[in-house]
Amino acid sequence: MQLVVRIVLTSVVVFVHSLAVAGEKRLIDIDDYFTQAFIVECEMAPSGEYVAYVELRWEPPRESRNADLWLVNVKTQETRRLTFESASDSSPTWSLDSKQLYFTSRRKRDDNQAPYNGKTQVFRLDIGSGQITPITRVGDGIDAFELSKDGNTLYYSVTDDTKGGPWASLRKAHQSVEYGVGERNITEIWKVDLKSWRTSKVVDEKKYIHEFAVSPDEKQIAIITTYDDLLITHEGSSQVDLYNVETKKTTKVKDDLWRKFETDRHGWLEHPVWSPDGTRIAFRVDYDGYPAEVFCADVTKPQVWQVKRPAGVSIYGGDLHWEDDCICFLGDVRARTHVYRACDVKDGSQGETVALTKGDHVVFDYSMASDGALCVLKSDPTSGRDLFLVKKATELMPLTDTNPQMEEWKLPQISLVKWKGANGDVVEGILELPPDYKKSDGK
Repeated sequence: MQLVVRIVLTSVVVFVHSLAVAGEKRLIDIDDYFTQAFIVECEMAPSGEYVAYVELRWEPPRESRNADLWLVNVKTQETRRLTFESASDSSPTWSLDSKQLYFTSRRKRDDNQAPYNGKTQVFRLDIGSGQITPITRVGDGIDAFELSKDGNTLYYSVTDDTKGGPWASLRKAHQSVEYGVGERNITEIWKVDLKSWRTSKVVDEKKYIHEFAVSPDEKQIAIITTYDDLLITHEGSSQVDLYNVETKKTTKVKDDLWRKFETDRHGWLEHPVWSPDGTRIAFRVDYDGYPAEVFCADVTKPQVWQVKRPAGVSIYGGDLHWEDDCICFLGDVRARTHVYRACDVKDGSQGETVALTKGDHVVFDYSMASDGALCVLKSDPTSGRDLFLVKKATELMPLTDTNPQMEEWKLPQISLVKWKGANGDVVEGILELPPDYKKSDGK
């Protein structure tokens, strides 16, 4: 029921706006929908000076939407578009000095050679000059990347479907044949030294790696692994492994805490993230039909425990983020989504969990600067999806105004309604009415 309510809210809240704004308004037509831009990712610079974000937009004559990088100055709210190619730019990641931005892109040139062959590669954009430099040149593209804590090394994962499974040698020898079954994708992790520009392989465990996270000292890599890339394998059979870069040995993180649920639910593991001191890993376990849970593993003991969420709050997707000994996450309650912080997550326990944002809104993404400044991507009953700087939980300063044309539109009336069900239970739902509806109009 909560999932259904959330879908309703997040699909209509984009169009919600105060009807009390002065000026003549008009009904929305189909063409208006294609004038909208949608922010889908945000990344705050370590300095807190800028926020980079990914914006989806329709731009004729191209019929499909494209994803481009934008930048907003936190102090002046001045926005600047950084990329213009039809290349699905995403995953912005800042350099430590906040002067460069790493991102993935599918750029293409006439010679169709990597890194300009339409496959996903990592590029680096200089904020001052706008110059874009390719970092990876992988023929089939990369899956994901991560910048080391010191900013000197870029790690990336690649998938190869010719190294595992039955008849692997024959498939490799006859790659022009289209195989219906029998392939098993295997992931490797590589790194690029950004000073010497030398590339080397780091992890080759003959497994499929869904996600990875490099420890701050780069001595260990947390990897979410399965035997293959099938969804049914990920759901119920994924695990967290710790790969020791020096010994090249892998240790499995103890998993009995979440496996105990799997008589009636099967979870898949996501988003490992290291604590700043490199002693703990936080990760999320998602379930179909059940709330997700966050777990923490102390790699020095070893010890694993569940991070408790507040009563009535469900873990809602998005990234986990460490702030000293605290873990930040998105939590969903009654179709609203806020940023929460679980404090003092260490030694098998935790302290107080507090909401960093409050109010009638949905947070889709968030990011923090080095000093803890918080930027959120949110929508609410008086605005569409935009970026805000969090001054305090109930005070958010707007950074962007992505769809000013909505000022001209007549928008639906959105309200919360409650009623009692058959057994006397209180039920709450979201009611959407036409913009000009009056109660006197009747049913």
